[in-house]
This record gives sequence, structure tokens and C-alpha cells, in this order.
Amino acid sequence: MNSLKYILVILLSAVSMYVGAQTVAVRAKAVQTVSYYLGDANGNGEVDVVDVMMMVDVILLGNYSENIHFEACDVSRDGELNIVDVMQTIKIILGEIPYQLIEDDTPPKDDDPANPDFPVLLH
Repeated sequence: MNSLKYILVILLSAVSMYVGAQTVAVRAKAVQTVSYYLGDANGNGEVDVVDVMMMVDVILLGNYSENIHFEACDVSRDGELNIVDVMQTIKIILGEIPYQLIEDDTPPKDDDPANPDFPVLLH
């Protein structure tokens, strides 16, 4: 009877360690905080004319740079990068709209950077 209890304790410990390891791995993958300023296309912590130029370059010419932070470019928060975002970024630079720091805790959709839905993170 004691040997059965001993085996049961060992099995429960092994299962507990396995489940705990899986939970930690999932949490490490899912929790990721990204901070950025709306309008800060290049992720340098400042909203300036360079950010506007990068946005216009993407909109008009389709020149996608690996250094552009699309979530920050979407100043209007409508899921698109367009002239409205450029105009609002200009208003941020002129002081008509206050700087807005975004702290995003959204888990990544995929671990594959080749996936177009993978978040572009510069920080």
C-alpha cells in the first residue's frame, strides 16, 4: 500500500511539473507589453516631420520599411494607414493634439515574423 502511495505521489508531482511548465511557457509567450507614441512611425520616441515623411512614403509609394511602426502610424485607430493619420500626426507636431502614449498588452497573433499579421515591434 505504501509503495502505491509513493508511485501516486511521484506521478502527481510529474504531472504537476509538466502542467506548470506548460503554463509558464504560455504566459511567457502571451504577455508582451509594447509602448509607443501615436504618430511615432520610426519608434524613436519623438513625433516629428520624419515620421510624417515615412507615413506619406508608405501611403503614396508603397515603400514599406522594416523600421516603420504601423500601430503607431494608425493615429486615428481605425486599422488603416491613410491621409487622416498623416493630418493627425501633423496636428500632434503642431501641439493641437496631445502626445498619446499607448501601452499595448495584446498577445501576438503568431510567432512567425514572416506572417503579415505579426506585430511590428521596435521597442
